[in-house]
Amino acid sequence: MIWKEFKKHLQQDNIASLYLFTGGEKYLIDLAYKTLEKKLIDPNFKALNLTIFHDKDFDLAKFQDAVETLPFMAEKRLVVVKDPLFLGTQKKGTSKEEEERVLEVIHNLPPAVCVIFLSSKVDARKKLVKTIKKQGEYFQFDPLQESELLRWIKGKMNKEKIEVEKSTLNYFVANMDYLGRNRTKTLFDVENEVNKLIHYTRNRGRVTQKDIDLITSKSFENDIFKVMDAVEKKNKREALKQMEELIYQGEPVLKILATLSNQMKNVLKVKELSGKGYTSKVIAKRIGIHPFVATKSLKQSRNYSGKQLIGFINYITDIDAKIKSGQIEDLLGIELIVMDLCK
Repeated sequence: MIWKEFKKHLQQDNIASLYLFTGGEKYLIDLAYKTLEKKLIDPNFKALNLTIFHDKDFDLAKFQDAVETLPFMAEKRLVVVKDPLFLGTQKKGTSKEEEERVLEVIHNLPPAVCVIFLSSKVDARKKLVKTIKKQGEYFQFDPLQESELLRWIKGKMNKEKIEVEKSTLNYFVANMDYLGRNRTKTLFDVENEVNKLIHYTRNRGRVTQKDIDLITSKSFENDIFKVMDAVEKKNKREALKQMEELIYQGEPVLKILATLSNQMKNVLKVKELSGKGYTSKVIAKRIGIHPFVATKSLKQSRNYSGKQLIGFINYITDIDAKIKSGQIEDLLGIELIVMDLCK
């Protein structure tokens, strides 16, 4: 995990003059910057020893001036550049001449300054990016893998003396929609939900699945699983109840149908790959879904043939088209789909 490497780097007490923090997990990028700031800057002299530039507000002359200004009552002063356009892939922004001037400043950094560039995406082909990587310290903070995320959450729970079983922790992670290529949540979201659980269960000192259902923000995809679970058991009443609950929560019917269709497609893909001998863990990586989703889909796939799944997908598509064209009401369309899936 890159975060461990970064902490190890700081423990060596050999702070570099130049850093580049990038990657898809902004939470870790911000945490790395704040950790470095805490190590270098005395809060009493923060206004004198810290200068921050933001993307389009970056001014080359002011940047050079900030870099060359001596620290006050400290070994180093900190200059932070957030989301600079000249590191990204945008064609608009700083000119080639300005980039060359930034390069010149970087090549001649005084020993009493520490410059940090923060950018979620950088163009690795750029000379400026290559120079920063070569001359300074480079850390790419990508989203956590499942095992890392579980340890991170467990660590926060342990720190607050809150117990949580492994199965409950897995349920929480599955409900967060953090893992996978199509994730919709970040560590900021996960931390917020963890803090809510800690606050709610502090007196009891233990988190249960019921707490997660009651306190945390519900994952729309997880609610679709509840529909699928009811369908799997041929429980028309429960499937309709779950559908109606989604509609009551304000979810558009067409969105429900699209997600249900996508999950059916996942089940079909999982069925095909499992037939080739792949495990659910490998399947999850191959098609870019959460391991929990892959496991659930594998279980569901055993109840249907490939032909049945294709038929379900086509039927949902047909109902979707009829709703959009006004041939049937959306609620009737939902009922027809549930009847078809549960027969």
